[in-house]
Amino acid sequence: MDFLIKGIGIIFIIGATSLLGVRSSLKLKKRADTLAWFVSAVCEIRDKVRSTGAEIPKIVEGLYAADRYFTVEAPFKVCLKNGALTEKDQKLLNEFFAGFGMGDIASQISRSDMYLNLLQKEYEAAEGEYAEKSRLYKQLGFFAGLSIAVMVV
Repeated sequence: MDFLIKGIGIIFIIGATSLLGVRSSLKLKKRADTLAWFVSAVCEIRDKVRSTGAEIPKIVEGLYAADRYFTVEAPFKVCLKNGALTEKDQKLLNEFFAGFGMGDIASQISRSDMYLNLLQKEYEAAEGEYAEKSRLYKQLGFFAGLSIAVMVV
């Protein structure tokens, strides 16, 4: 009976630490996915400014799945929702949206291009970090649980 209880405890410990590793890996993936969405959103904003010249709040509110990533408050203020972004990512996006709509169409397009390049670099870094660390986090979680289990036995 004592062996059964230890066995269940060991399985629980290994499972819990493995899930922590998977969760850490998923957080990296969520950041990369969020940055990918913002890259495509900035491209779409730039293209709509270029082609339609519509009002900025209408363009931003009309983005696909925008309510998942931010809210727009009056007067035009974008509040980011996603917790997966780093502080640097949030600062970059807040700067983009804070100064957006100030100036003529040409300056808005060049501003969008500049921030698009910066966001693309952050996205590529996030993808690299995910590719580099994802497997490591999963393995660390499993082996940490295994180490704890060996000490318990």
